[in-house]
Amino acid sequence: MPQPELLTSRLRLRIRTLADVEPMVAMDTDPEVRRFLGPVDPDEHRAQVTAHITDGEPDFWAIERRERPGLIGLATIRPRPDGLGNQVTWRLAREAWGEGLATEAAAALVRHAEATPGYGPLVAIIDPGNAASIAVARRIGMVPIGEGVFYGGPRILYGFAPTAATDQSP
Repeated sequence: MPQPELLTSRLRLRIRTLADVEPMVAMDTDPEVRRFLGPVDPDEHRAQVTAHITDGEPDFWAIERRERPGLIGLATIRPRPDGLGNQVTWRLAREAWGEGLATEAAAALVRHAEATPGYGPLVAIIDPGNAASIAVARRIGMVPIGEGVFYGGPRILYGFAPTAATDQSP
């Protein structure tokens, strides 16, 4: 099934293309963007991103402004590292920080997941020091639901609290 384009008032989330490789490498080698993710080797990352794009890796969206095409970030829905469902992720190039764009992109992915069978419940796995991502998770309605060690360090899991209609507790 082809990956849909997702539109918000200011953003277009679309399938990645080879034209996105260099902007992704530039974004992902910025030490501030990678502060909570760890560094990547530019050449290895370029090869990996190129392979993922040419292989058609699903559920990775390039984020761009609707009025000005060109990659400003990346958003994904992908399996959790522990295999217990899926996670939503987001990151933006530094020049796009502070405008609410990460919240807008993450909310679009959550709406897409809710409307698409097979995604199941989503979590965001966030470094406890990453105040900006914690704020995004909270703005889209996520709350802390647990903790664990992921990606080489302690992380907080954010998810959606069950509603009265879906809560099966006694």
